Amino acid sequence: MNRNFDLGVVLRVIIAPALLWLGVSWLVSSLGYPDIIFATPAAWLLALPVGRSVVIRSRSERLWFRLLEAGTAGTLLGFFQGATFLLIKALVLKPGLPESEIASTMGGVVLILGMLICGTLATAIGARTDRLRRIRRAGDVRLEVTSQYCPICKNPVPVSARYPRAVCEDCAAQATDEAGKPVVFFQEGLSSGLQGKYRENDEAYPAQECYIRGVRCRVEEGHLGGVVIYPLD
Repeated sequence: MNRNFDLGVVLRVIIAPALLWLGVSWLVSSLGYPDIIFATPAAWLLALPVGRSVVIRSRSERLWFRLLEAGTAGTLLGFFQGATFLLIKALVLKPGLPESEIASTMGGVVLILGMLICGTLATAIGARTDRLRRIRRAGDVRLEVTSQYCPICKNPVPVSARYPRAVCEDCAAQATDEAGKPVVFFQEGLSSGLQGKYRENDEAYPAQECYIRGVRCRVEEGHLGGVVIYPLD
C-alpha cells in the first residue's frame, strides 16, 4: 500500500464528473445564457461521490493522506466547473457588453466558491466513508469470532460479541474485595439494580469492583439482566 499522497487516484476519479459537467454545461448554455450560472451550484454536489470514491480507491495507508486526496479532488473539480463557466462566458458573450462584465464577476465568485465548497464536501464525505468502512470491518471481525476464552483462567466460554472479556462463572465465584474477603454480586429483580454482599455474613458490599486471583475487575449489570465481570487491567 502506498504510504504517500496518491495523486493518480485523484486524477482518475475526477475525470468522469468533469466530463459530465462539461457536457451538461454546453447543453444548458445552448438553452440560453445565463442559465448556466444556476446549474453550477447543483454541480457542486458532484463532489460527494468524488470524495467517497477517492477514499475507497486510495492506496494511501494513512487517513490524513486519504482525506487530503479527497479534498484535493473536490477542489480540482470545483476549479474545473468554474473554469468551464468562464470559458462558456467567453465564447457566448462579446467583450465590452454589460452582460459580459456581470458574467465575469459572477464567474470569479463561482470559481472561488466552487473550489472551497467542493473541497469541503469531498473531505467531509470522505471522512464519513472511511469511518463507516472501519465500523463495517470491525463488525465483520466480530461476526467471524467463533471461540472465546475467560481472560483469567483461559477456559472456553460462550461467545459474546457484546462482552468479549467477560470472566467465566467459576472465576466469578472467586471474586473478593481488596482484602481478599469473598464477595458475590446479584440482581434480585429487574428494577433492583446491581447489588453485592460478603459471602461470609451477607453484609452489603457497595463497590462495583472486585479482585479475582489478584486481577482487578469491574462489575456491571448485563444488557438483558444478570451480572458481567471483566478485568480492568
